[in-house]
Amino acid sequence: MSYLEIDELTVELDGIRVLDRVSLALEKGEVAAIVGPNGAGKTTLLKAVLGLVPVVSGTVSVAGRKVEPHHRGALPIGYVPQRMEFDRGFPITVAEFAGLRLSAAGPTAFLQHRGGHLAQRLLGRLSGGELQRALIAFALLGNPEILFLDEPLAGLDISGEETLYQLVDELRRTSPPLTVLMVSHDLQVVYRRASRVFCLNRSIVCSGSPTEVLTDENLRRAYGAMVGFYEHDHPHSEEAVDG
Repeated sequence: MSYLEIDELTVELDGIRVLDRVSLALEKGEVAAIVGPNGAGKTTLLKAVLGLVPVVSGTVSVAGRKVEPHHRGALPIGYVPQRMEFDRGFPITVAEFAGLRLSAAGPTAFLQHRGGHLAQRLLGRLSGGELQRALIAFALLGNPEILFLDEPLAGLDISGEETLYQLVDELRRTSPPLTVLMVSHDLQVVYRRASRVFCLNRSIVCSGSPTEVLTDENLRRAYGAMVGFYEHDHPHSEEAVDG
């Protein structure tokens, strides 16, 4: 039995079926990715598992135990949203921001383990990569067993992307192992960092290892006829492009 199991999850928003009987499973300690076109329901899937949007049908189980919808907010899952809107002029430090969730002593000690140099920095003055690291640290407060990352590279420059790559690699080596599920449009990152890929377009189009899923045929099934591959010099780094 898999650690996290999503079975036949169906979601309708404003009368439109956004997810149709989506099923997937993750093993403990796995780093998996969800890919698919805009509007495919990727973010909605994460929110449905977290109990942030209502579901029509389907179940979520963790460690073999079915979790009722009204209890999903208490799941051991840390969540980093695609974007966080806040006033960058507001004078709050990273440690103070973390303190909104735990006691003042707890987040400071935690941040020292995952980037203590950020603890006393103002949240609004962080670079894109630094802010993403702080948000991931915040999501990991309380030591969740699963981490959801929704488009973690959005808005980052090359330096910020490298910071995130390093952090994802760190998370893969934690003890006990952390299970990571990330939504990403960057197929290079998916190819190099994920052990399993789920291609979603309202329902699961295909799933498997990156080499099995990230093929011309599968991506055309998910994204449409105008999607293809181009290859970079780095082996195993391919990206879908329009054209």
